[in-house]
Amino acid sequence: MIVLTVLAAVSVWLSDGPVGMKGLLSVLALGQGTLQIQREVRRPSLSVILHGDEAQIRANPDGELKCWRGVELRFRGRLASLSGRDTAGRKHHLLWWPDTLPAAARRALRLYADGCRDRHSPAPAQPA
Repeated sequence: MIVLTVLAAVSVWLSDGPVGMKGLLSVLALGQGTLQIQREVRRPSLSVILHGDEAQIRANPDGELKCWRGVELRFRGRLASLSGRDTAGRKHHLLWWPDTLPAAARRALRLYADGCRDRHSPAPAQPA
């Protein structure tokens, strides 16, 4: 994130625009990047336990356990997307790179995603 923040400010300076606008935009890019970095540093780590159509999510080891129902796991390229509804009915989403997991956990995650796709796909049309 730090590298992306610096590159955003540099890319504004390398663009073809008025010098005053480049200065303002590069300061805004640095400020927005700094805020995003601070937000990510303060974000608690999560542990997710998937089973069937439910997920249990815990923020930090000592955090509150939240249960999601109607869980759906999808892969979009190299990014994993988990969505579900909490007990109050609100929809939640998690995005992460599964490359950070051990190989066995990545395989289990792919198998779970295949099961989600099978559960949520419509039944094949029957020939008449």
